[in-house]
Amino acid sequence: MSKPQRKNIRAQWDNYQNGTYFITICTHEKQHYFGYIANNEMHLNVLGLKLQQIIFDTLALRKDQFVEIPIFTIMPNHLHFLLVLNTDIDFSQHCFKSNKRNLSSIIRGIKSSLTSFAIKQQIPFEWQRGYYDRIVRDEYEFSNVYDYIGNNVINWQQDEFY
Repeated sequence: MSKPQRKNIRAQWDNYQNGTYFITICTHEKQHYFGYIANNEMHLNVLGLKLQQIIFDTLALRKDQFVEIPIFTIMPNHLHFLLVLNTDIDFSQHCFKSNKRNLSSIIRGIKSSLTSFAIKQQIPFEWQRGYYDRIVRDEYEFSNVYDYIGNNVINWQQDEFY
């Protein structure tokens, strides 16, 4: 019996190499793996602290391409961030090499790094399959998303992932 084909939910007109993206990565079944919120503050546990370090390391590891994360927030069961990605070479034209400079490779790196850490530390942990992305098209949208991410902790009780 064959598995059903997954639909590609990514924009077909965007190669995800350049642009600004609003990213949300969730934990499996929205389990609270990264800590807890009390008094409108996020208190990161060991996995949340490691995830924070992985995000900072992502910028250092990708010095050969322009990657910027102007804002991020780690919530108990998900992560939001803005990612600005700019490379001067169109790697989609080089079909014989794996693409290590696009949005998917960055997300894959973050997810696999935290998963590896959890396995080594024998901490039960699982990501939700895939991630959510939205292409940020203008400064107005950037500002709204920036504010949303910045206020996510204080709006936790109204959050769809609560």
